[in-house]
Amino acid sequence: MTKNAKLHEGHFSRTRKKVIQGSRDPVDHLEVILQMAFRRVDTNELARELLRKFGSYEKLVESATIEELEQVCGIGESSAEKILAILCVMKMYRDMQIFEPFPIDATYSYTIERILDRYFKNSEQELAVLFLLNKKREVIFHSIISRGDENHVIIDNNSILELAKRYRAPNVVLVHNHINESFFPSVEDIAMTTALYKDLHEHGINLLDHVIYSKMGNFSFTASLILPAIENRVREQADRLKGL
Repeated sequence: MTKNAKLHEGHFSRTRKKVIQGSRDPVDHLEVILQMAFRRVDTNELARELLRKFGSYEKLVESATIEELEQVCGIGESSAEKILAILCVMKMYRDMQIFEPFPIDATYSYTIERILDRYFKNSEQELAVLFLLNKKREVIFHSIISRGDENHVIIDNNSILELAKRYRAPNVVLVHNHINESFFPSVEDIAMTTALYKDLHEHGINLLDHVIYSKMGNFSFTASLILPAIENRVREQADRLKGL
């Protein structure tokens, strides 16, 4: 074994021990994954390059494709398949631990109790979390889709639409949090919900609810009848256009 190879082996061993001992550094975890696909390669730099490309460890795990992985220097088709297979195993195990498929109800109490606290409880910034549901209204996907600051978070309707199409999900639930403890929607929240409903509706996708999470409680656009009112307005506008 060459001196350089010994250095790599020593680094690999130290990294694995750090992860086993509870490291929360995404680079450490990603390095361990890459070590399963590569031998005697600087996986530290490759891990950092992947994080730069995808923006975060979460986005890499949730949305990476073989084609996107192959765009990173040094990753061929075979290695990309190995990496993606490991990421898929991680997602499956996570989903089995966080929730089994369950129906969404109007109050969202079960969803909030089981999942939302994990995303929002200790957050110091506004986040947007997307839930995708199948025809039975069972959750098949959930993930943070946007991070903001203490006062607002930007929702990208096109990204939501893209994910819904990718997972062939006919139903969507959007959740975001308020840091100021007030769970009542702002004028901007209502306008954003209206725009999202219209965009999804045009593609045959249902916005089942938009939930605002806060330390003082949670607000459901559906339970409060705001979303049904939005639906009625959209239908009325469509009917008027048909009559022209």
